[in-house]
Amino acid sequence: MNTSIECFLANNYYELLKIAKKITRNHEMSGDLLHEVICQLYDKEKISLMEYTDNQIKYYIVAIMRINWNSST
Repeated sequence: MNTSIECFLANNYYELLKIAKKITRNHEMSGDLLHEVICQLYDKEKISLMEYTDNQIKYYIVAIMRINWNSST
């Protein structure tokens, strides 16, 4: 994983948890959703973003959370 993303996760974990709760409408699995996305990020060999700014990283993580939450599988 890119060190910028890893640093972002460490510094913004609680903000991401709030976003996960908002996406899931306070479902009890919101923490699990965030943890699953973090695991997916660690498993991914290469993450390509145009820039590794906090906003770009946040947008990328939120997009993955939305996709995971709304997925039927």
